[in-house]
Amino acid sequence: MREVEFLPAWYPLLRRRRIMMYAESWALVIVITAMAAWLMIFHHGIGAPRRRLTGLDRQLTQTDADLQRPQRAEGVEGTIAAGGGSFGAFWGHTFRRRLMSALAQIMPPEMTLLDFSSNVVEQPRPTPALVTARGDEAPPEIDRSSCGV
Repeated sequence: MREVEFLPAWYPLLRRRRIMMYAESWALVIVITAMAAWLMIFHHGIGAPRRRLTGLDRQLTQTDADLQRPQRAEGVEGTIAAGGGSFGAFWGHTFRRRLMSALAQIMPPEMTLLDFSSNVVEQPRPTPALVTARGDEAPPEIDRSSCGV
């Protein structure tokens, strides 16, 4: 005996299409979820180096500001020295730059100075015997070359 089909011909086709649509919808949801999870992991992996880079950027900005301070101070020092005051005479004859460059050459790159203080000891040069024999009273010259730098 032959089976009799009471459903129209388009109905089984509609059911197969509906099942495929549900399967494709679930596959799409799974792919979107996987992409979102991958994006979060990727973003988290970039976030730590980005924060580190931001911190280094802040340190670089602070260092640039610290480097500008001595240049401004040297400009003020030059202005005062040009005025010819006693303060200008004092600052004009210090060996600060030579001392710091010698320290920078001696120190390894890993070392940093946290605090530095120095004292300048000025000694008058001995008066030549001929000048004292004549009785000339010249102001004593200060010897600043014996600082060892």
